[in-house]
Formats: sequence, C-alpha cells, structure tokens
Amino acid sequence: MLELRDLGRTEHMAAAQLSARAMRDDPVHIAVFGTDADHRLRQLTRFFATLLRVLQAPPLSLWEGQRLLGVAGRAPPGTCWPPMATRFRMAARLLSPNLPQLWRLGRWLHACEQRDLPEPHWHLGPIAVAIGRQGQGLGTRMLQALCTDLDHASQVAFLETDKPANVRFYGKFGFGVVNEADVLGTRNWWMRRPARR
Repeated sequence: MLELRDLGRTEHMAAAQLSARAMRDDPVHIAVFGTDADHRLRQLTRFFATLLRVLQAPPLSLWEGQRLLGVAGRAPPGTCWPPMATRFRMAARLLSPNLPQLWRLGRWLHACEQRDLPEPHWHLGPIAVAIGRQGQGLGTRMLQALCTDLDHASQVAFLETDKPANVRFYGKFGFGVVNEADVLGTRNWWMRRPARR
C-alpha cells in the first residue's frame, strides 16, 4: 500500500540519502562534484540534507509501509533562493576544502538563479525515486499529486533538469521549456507549468 504525505522533520536525512543515490550520476552533478561516484554520493547527501531543511514547505514523500520510495521538494512563491547566510552554511556543510568544486557548485546555482521566473511560482525539486523502483509510476504519482495541488491553488510551477528524458517526463504534466543553456559543459533545461483553474 502506497502512501503520499508530507515529509517529517526527522525524515530529512533519509530523503537526502534517497535523492543523492537517485541523482548521483546526473550530468551536472558529475560536472560539479567530479567523477568519483562515492565522493559525489557523500557530497550530494550533505547538499540535499541542507536543502530539504531550508525549504519553506514540507517536501512531498511517497512511502510503502516504513520504506521511503520517493521525495519531491517544493518551495513556495518567493522562497526559491535562500538568503546568502544560508547559502554559506550549505557550502560549509559540504566539508570540502576543494575550492574548484565549491566554485563549480556556485556557478551551477548561479546559472539556475539567473533563469528563475520573475513571476510568483512554486519551485519544485529535488524530485527523486528510489533506485530499483524507478520506471514503476512512482514519480508519476508524486507529480500528479503536486500538480493537483497547484491546480487547486491556480499556481505556476517551475523546475530545472539536466536530462532529456526528464524534459519529456515533465512535459506530460504540462511543463514546457522556457530556457536552456550549457552549464559546466552540461545541457540544462528550465521548465514552467502555467497556472490552471
């Protein structure tokens, strides 16, 4: 039996670990954190753990009994980008003396911030499904729930991805590409879903 519910505060680390495993090999994460898969996993776990804690709305989570199968972060209008002090804390938690890596992370996040929508919107992400359970409709179930909530509130949504397959997937839910660019040598797409009534 699957259950969709808000992620609890004590469940953030489990969600960060799931997200890191699911997105460890995404092109932009390789570009930012390097080719060592174990290092990427550690850094992404720290990054997502901090990110999920600063979101101003609880992430949506998908469970099968006590097992977490999926997570979808969501930031309400006006809260997409945390204050600079929070960003410094996020960088510090990566525990990396690797300045080029922190510079690459900054470039990636800056590129995303520069392409953020000027209109009020919900910013979605990270969106991840547990390894071994992908391709079973779990991501669809989370996106349907998110889009239903957005439609009830007549809200715009926005997200970014670095995978062509994800562009097609999000397109099924009404997201359209509004910007694309190479960031750190990887193609990235920014997608908007208009408000619906």
